[in-house]
Amino acid sequence: MGRVFLQRLPAPAPPAPGAAAAASSAASTPEAAAGADALDAPGPGHAGVVFSCVTCGAHLSPRAAVVSKNFHGRTGPAFLLSHAINVAHGAAEQRDLMSGRHVVRDTFCACCCALVGWSYLKTPEGRPELAYKVGTLVLEQARLQRELLPPRAVH
Repeated sequence: MGRVFLQRLPAPAPPAPGAAAAASSAASTPEAAAGADALDAPGPGHAGVVFSCVTCGAHLSPRAAVVSKNFHGRTGPAFLLSHAINVAHGAAEQRDLMSGRHVVRDTFCACCCALVGWSYLKTPEGRPELAYKVGTLVLEQARLQRELLPPRAVH
């Protein structure tokens, strides 16, 4: 099967009032610059960054869908994402993770069936601080490649 590409990236949500000033001042610190990912800002001439399956190259998620970079999967560092495309899910199962026993399901590339991560269906009882995970996906960095999208053609 050929590569599957994103048709349209979702528009980012507008920043909250006053958030732009706080974000720009935080990004100007040396600590923020040192930890910045070079592919977070694609630069002129590119439409954006997407995460693709390392096995077949199918696009799985735009970079804008990353909720957190501070996750750990079976193979090492992982991203928590709000949404993805071109994925299929396995059966729900209980799994002991670092933050407790969750109900999750494995997430696979829909094009080549490679395991790319998991999605959260339910968090542990009595842990309301983990509720933000429900409905999100964890994609493992070792199973992804980052790709710069070419510039959009102007007609």
